[in-house]
Amino acid sequence: MSCASYAPKISTYARLKIDYGKSRSLISLFQTQRSIPNHDSVQINRKYILHRNFSAEASKNCEAESSCWQCGLRDRCSGFFCDCGALQPLQNENYFEILKCPVHFDVDMKYLEQNYWKLQKQLHPDLYGTRHQIEQELSAQNSSQVNHAYQTLKDPVERVKYLLSLYGIEVLHEQSGTQEVDPMFLMQVMEMREEIEEAKTPHKIEQLMQTNHHAIDQTLRSIKTLFDGKELTKIAEEAVKLQYYTRINAEACQKLDELEPDH
Repeated sequence: MSCASYAPKISTYARLKIDYGKSRSLISLFQTQRSIPNHDSVQINRKYILHRNFSAEASKNCEAESSCWQCGLRDRCSGFFCDCGALQPLQNENYFEILKCPVHFDVDMKYLEQNYWKLQKQLHPDLYGTRHQIEQELSAQNSSQVNHAYQTLKDPVERVKYLLSLYGIEVLHEQSGTQEVDPMFLMQVMEMREEIEEAKTPHKIEQLMQTNHHAIDQTLRSIKTLFDGKELTKIAEEAVKLQYYTRINAEACQKLDELEPDH
């Protein structure tokens, strides 16, 4: 396992290598909800999340057909290409549909990667160097969007945040403080971070990382089960924990690098 991407299905806890700077952006809490009605009669903790008045089904962004810029024919909403072969603007912005995956937290990573590379082989800007300028621009835009969709869905933290957004739950960054998080959980986090900071040997860090990985695995399983039941409030709470565990992992990786500078 590498620190670049935590793979919870791997049982052997090898050394992780996470980009510490990137991981800091993952540690966010849910901002206080504004005055917006409840979503689908689900009782959401207003101190954690912000609702918007739309559902996962409505987020598909496929309101109408469009005309091909080259031949004028009507094109299907989700298509990258017209029947005439011309590349089209990406109209469907649902990341799961772009990559042809079920809208669920439990994603088949192999299938996701296969679909990603299949699309990139069709959309990469290098393939359109001699084509019309419109297609050159579209290939760059579409390829970038597909890449962003892939990067979002392959990362558990970003995936759960995106899924919640499809259900109208906005996960906001570093704006709400920590006062709404379970105090007992925060105490555990603080103790773990102190142990990492005070660790003197790589072996100690690896032990702490293994403990943290077990916590990540348990949280991921919990989120998967909660999504099956659409328990959005609890998913939001588990997502906060997952973000904290991700940061702990990054700090452990940084400490390990300090203790093993030649590796």
